[in-house]
Amino acid sequence: MDTLARSGAPLPGEFENLDLLTPFGAVYRYDDYDGTESLNRAETRALLKSLRAFVEDRLRSRTVLEAT
Repeated sequence: MDTLARSGAPLPGEFENLDLLTPFGAVYRYDDYDGTESLNRAETRALLKSLRAFVEDRLRSRTVLEAT
């Protein structure tokens, strides 16, 4: 996300906490998961759907610009 911001294409503020998913995934996958960290699956799923829609829209916009 920092790379996107430095390149002039920052993500909207609603996605500022996406980087929290990486440590959660690493802990869940590799460490002894004790269940003290929780993940709201419905909320996370909605956020990821929104992120996907944002990215698809940006890609479509870029494709239209390149075609003209």
